[in-house]
Amino acid sequence: MARRTSLDWFTQRLYHNTDRMLARTSFPSTPMRVMDHVEIDHGNGLLDRIARLQVDVALSLEDTYAAMRTAIWSTLRGDNAPVSTTYLDHEMVESIDVNMYYQRMRTPTNNCQYNVGREFKSHDRIVFLVGNVRPAADPNATHVGWRSRLAWYILERLGPLTTRVRVLLYNAPCINANGEYMTWHEEHCKIDCSFCHVPEADRWTTHQRFMDDYAAMYLTEQWHELGLHLLPTVPS
Repeated sequence: MARRTSLDWFTQRLYHNTDRMLARTSFPSTPMRVMDHVEIDHGNGLLDRIARLQVDVALSLEDTYAAMRTAIWSTLRGDNAPVSTTYLDHEMVESIDVNMYYQRMRTPTNNCQYNVGREFKSHDRIVFLVGNVRPAADPNATHVGWRSRLAWYILERLGPLTTRVRVLLYNAPCINANGEYMTWHEEHCKIDCSFCHVPEADRWTTHQRFMDDYAAMYLTEQWHELGLHLLPTVPS
């Protein structure tokens, strides 16, 4: 019962914070096409990193939903990720919402991540979301670090034949195996040890170039995974 309540509460909380997250990450309200990243600076070298995608599709909300739902769910679940996936507590999760899942993803190095995803549908907006939760005790898993990862995929009716598609991918600062937050500089050095030797005056610019390239690559992959290249879009 406690897990059922916590998973329901967690996904409801993400859903009810959809508008807050869109505002906090400065999504435009105009029909501007967006494929970029932004950061929220918490000081002391700690950054939230957010990838943003926005495009207006020249279809009704219903037709956009029909065209994209399968691809969005596949992306939420990580169907193509090179990991072993186990779906947990199926009956309990289905008793909350049939459009919901709880999973454990195990990497080849035996690192585990637990995710919960859900779909919320109203007349003018459909929100698909996923977030990870702190791993349960698992003596067979290797937990090398953890960060909060959240994602919203939003379809919103703008008119009879126009739907705004937004993707918000949120990454909090990493917490290492000792339970300590890692700065953006420490995280970058972990990814690329040569970054540690970049002169301090050039580090932020170098880091931003890296993030620009990574976000462009990842969001282009998302564009194709979601099938947006197959849909009619509204010029921005």
